[in-house]
Amino acid sequence: MVHDPDATFFVVRARRRLCSAAHALGDVAHAVQACVAAAGGEDAVQAAVNEALGNPEDERELLEVFLHLAWAQASLRLWKEALRALDFASQVHRGGLPDDDDDEEEGAARE
Repeated sequence: MVHDPDATFFVVRARRRLCSAAHALGDVAHAVQACVAAAGGEDAVQAAVNEALGNPEDERELLEVFLHLAWAQASLRLWKEALRALDFASQVHRGGLPDDDDDEEEGAARE
C-alpha cells in the first residue's frame, strides 16, 4: 500500500472538524475521542504541536482542538487530563515559547 502524504492533511482536517462538531453538539464522550484523535493521539500530541507551529491556520485549529478537549475532559471531571490539554493549548498559543510562569514558580520553590 502506497502512503499518500496529501491524504494525511485531509484526515487531520476531518478529525479537527469532528472534534468541533462534537463540542458544538455538547457530546462530551465523542468530543474526548474526536479531540484526542485530532490532537494526534495520546502518544503524538507534542509532535502535532511542533508540526503546527509557524502555520497560523494550523495553530488556530489545534488551539481550538485543545480547548474543546479540555472542556470535554473537565465535563467528565478528568481534571488532570483537562489541565494537560490546557497546557498544550497554552504552548500553541505562545508559539512554542517556554512558559514564563513555570520559571517563576520554580525560582520561588528554590528560594
